[in-house]
Formats: sequence, structure tokens, C-alpha cells
Amino acid sequence: MKLGIGRRLTGTYFLVIFITVAIFELALITGINYYYLSSINNNLKNQAEMVAGFHNNFLDSTDLYSSARQLIDIFAQESFQIQITDKRGKVIADSLGQTRDQVLDTTDIMKALQGAGDKFKGRDQFSGERIASWSAPLISQGTVVGAVRFTSSLELTYQVIYGLAQYLIVFGLFLILGVSIISYFLAQTIVVPVEEITRTAEQMAQGNLKVRSQVVQADEIGVLAGSLNHMAAQLEKHEELKNEFISSISHELRTPLTSIEGWAQTLKGTPSEAREEMQYGLDIIISESERLNEMVEDLLDLSRLEACRLRLYPEPTEINGLLRTTYEQLKPRADKQGVDYRLELSAEEQVLDIDPRRVKQILINLLDNSLKFTAPGGEICLSGGRRRIEKQDFYSITVTDTGSGIPTAEVSLLKERFYKSPQNALNKGAGLGLAICDELVRLHGGTMEIDSEVGRGTVVIFNLPVTS
Repeated sequence: MKLGIGRRLTGTYFLVIFITVAIFELALITGINYYYLSSINNNLKNQAEMVAGFHNNFLDSTDLYSSARQLIDIFAQESFQIQITDKRGKVIADSLGQTRDQVLDTTDIMKALQGAGDKFKGRDQFSGERIASWSAPLISQGTVVGAVRFTSSLELTYQVIYGLAQYLIVFGLFLILGVSIISYFLAQTIVVPVEEITRTAEQMAQGNLKVRSQVVQADEIGVLAGSLNHMAAQLEKHEELKNEFISSISHELRTPLTSIEGWAQTLKGTPSEAREEMQYGLDIIISESERLNEMVEDLLDLSRLEACRLRLYPEPTEINGLLRTTYEQLKPRADKQGVDYRLELSAEEQVLDIDPRRVKQILINLLDNSLKFTAPGGEICLSGGRRRIEKQDFYSITVTDTGSGIPTAEVSLLKERFYKSPQNALNKGAGLGLAICDELVRLHGGTMEIDSEVGRGTVVIFNLPVTS
């Protein structure tokens, strides 16, 4: 079973809090234990060394038994057990009277009889209690004659330590519980918006592109919600464009097909002697067939661009010659429309590494648009020349017309696929031409710029890189 993000967040918070509190309490309890035990050990050490120093400096060291009784009488305390042994470890004096004549063989006694002080922590070999002790050597004329041992029971100390540990553990549990409750509500501040965004995304996936996320937060989740809403708006816009495209392309395909079918039926019943009418009908069929072919080519190019399968076949091409050929190809149409159609090129030849077929496709598309939207008596100019942009040389090709133009607000939309300006919606076309041109220019490593104004016309500039 998969855990939701809420449970995972809460579980993560709880785990982090639990580990943090556990480590903190373990360190604190360890510190308390060390503090108490080291304090007792230092106190025992000080007492043992003080008694040993007193013996070595002030008492008659020739009679250890007499000195032992004096030491017990002087330094005996209820909180310590004082034991004095001879050089064999046999107890000759005990402040509690419990171990007299017993032989002590603990590590601290053995070390003290060798001339060095040492500590011991463990269980008493006679009572079984947990104890801590410190033993120091008793020296007479440079020779170890015995040892003095201070011992303290640790039972009460451990009771205090265990009591503090229990208090800290209970406090830690309440702390974990309180912080876990807070972390649950903190997790909800993430989970609830994410769940709302998820529901919104699911509705979008089901086709409801009008739904919007209501999350408004100044953090990453708010940014995610805003991005989702923006994506939905874009999808909705593209869906509308797609529907408009389907409607437009259906109409565009139906019109030439209807014309072809109508003239085919007419020519079928036309006598062979009516050559003029037959020739007129065949011209229309050829023209409409070419128009269909252009639309199919645009759709194929779009499909290749979408799948990143459109390839260029660059070769060294004299660009002025290509511009001149394309200009001459469309000049009859311009003359027929009564348009002032001009070509302006630089005098020197310029060879570019381009795909000539695709560049010609761009030129024909741009000039075709100008011819569509330029009224008789208007002007269209095709020009070209070198231009330096940001420390790089380009060959700039410009198509300028005095056509109807489009609003400035719509210029940025012209390169989008399927977009058709409402002002020119009645003109033929599927809204693919400029989008395909822009992609082809980009594939050449160039850029395309469009500027237009209603009533003044349009200027399209595309820049192709000049390679050495």
C-alpha cells in the first residue's frame, strides 16, 4: 500500500524529531552520569591522597597498626568507608569494621601497593553493592608499607541518575508528542495545497481545461499552482487553435476539392470541340491541385517539425541568385495584381551555406503573404544585404509591403502555429506558413523579425548566418 505525501511528511518529521530528542537525551544522561561519577571519583582521590600524605609526613611510620588506628579516628566519615591494608593487601583497619583481616585483591589495591594511586568501580566483593574507590600507597622511608582505600557506595548515586533519566525520558516523550502534533499541522499546509493541485491536474487530464487551481501561496507550491494554471491556459488556447485549424483546414480542403469535382463533372459532359472552355476548366483543376499540394506540404512540414525529423541539406549557395530567381517567379502575379514589385540587392555576390530549397520556401511564403494582403497600387520590396548583429555577420533578407498590416498586439502571435489574425480571417490559409518559416530560419541558425502596423503594412526580416 502506497503512503500518501501527508503520512510520509508526518512520518519523516516524527523520525527526525525522535532521533534528535533521543540523541540529545542520550548525550544528556551520559553527561549526568559522567558528572556524578567523576565528582565522586575526584572526591575519593583527594581524600585518599590527603590521608596518605598525612601518614607519610606526620605519623610514626614504623608502627603501621598504630598509625592505621589514628588515621581511622581522625578521618572517618559516614559517607566513606576507609580501609587500611598492609603490604600484602590484608585489611588492618576498617572505619566500618566490616572487612578487618580480609585480603583485598582489587586492581586499585594492587596498583597502590606498587606505589601508584588508582581507582576502582564495580561491585564490592563482600556486600555485592556497586561501589567506587580510590587507593593510595602508604610509604615509610621510601618503601610502600601499605595502602589506604576510600570507598563510596554508588547505589544512591545511581538512584539519582536513574530518576533524572526517567524524568528526561518522560519529558522527551511529551516533547516528541507535542512537536509531532505541530508537525502534522505543518505537513497539512503542504499536503492540502498539493491535493488541491492534484485534483485540478486530474480534471485537466480528463479534458476540463477551464478548471484552475485556487492555491495562492508565496512559495514553491504557489509557483507550481501558477505554472499549472498557465499551462492550462496555454492548452486551452492551443485547443481552440487546433479546433479552429481543423475547421479552417476542412474548409480549405473542401473548397478546392469541390472546385475540382465540379469542373471534372463539367468537362465530362463538355464536347471535345469546346476547347476554350475545356482549357479553362483544366487550368482551374491544376491550380486547385497545386493549392491542395501546398497545404499538404505545409502539414507534412509541421509533422516533421513536431517530431524533430525535418532535416536540412545545406550546400554553398549564391544567395543573390536565389533571391533573383524567386523574385522573377512571382513577378507575373504581382504585375497581374497591379502591385509595384521591386528587387534591391547588394552588388557583390554572397555565398551562404544553406538549404536552397527551404530558403526558397521561406521566400515564397513571405512574398505570397505580401501579395495576398497588398491591394492594387501598393508596393512590395524584396531586398538583401550583409548585416552585423552582436559581433556576428548575417545576410539579412527583408520583405516589405504596404498591405493592410495587423495590430501591433498580434505581431508576437504570428509565429504561433494555426494562428490567423481575425482581421485577415477570410483569407485562405491554415495559419502554418509563418510558424514553419520561423522554424526553418531557426534550423539555419538564424532569426526572424516581424513588424506590422494596421494601414501601413508589414516588414519581415530574416537573418541567415554568414560562415567563413
